[in-house]
Amino acid sequence: MTKEELTKIVEESLGEDENILLADGFEDAFIGIGRQFNTPFAIYDREKCIDILMEDMSNEEAEEYFEFNVQGAYVGENTPVFVEMLKFNQEIKNQMKITEPLPDTEQDLFYSAINALRIAGQEKLADDFEDRMENLLHKKSK
Repeated sequence: MTKEELTKIVEESLGEDENILLADGFEDAFIGIGRQFNTPFAIYDREKCIDILMEDMSNEEAEEYFEFNVQGAYVGENTPVFVEMLKFNQEIKNQMKITEPLPDTEQDLFYSAINALRIAGQEKLADDFEDRMENLLHKKSK
């Protein structure tokens, strides 16, 4: 994706008086827009950012450059956020000692996550997620 394409998508997603700062050269690592205290900011996949840098440098150089010059740079209240993506499916499987295969569809995966929350004693959160899932499914079927 080009910077211009990403900028257009972001501008269409934000309110009239909102803006975010995009990290130059990391368009393919962009994963969404977050908000904190009603302030929007760009969110990037940290690992993908490192991979992009590794096109021109070693892994060690890319990590060091990224940590100091990208992740470590504060450029105002709309400074982008770089997320370390977790291998969530595998972590749930390991923590719960699940031996059967994980679900194939997003819907099945979502219900597995709800069940994991219930097992962990997070009934209220599980109920909230289940309600949201039902609402999404209901909207899709219309």
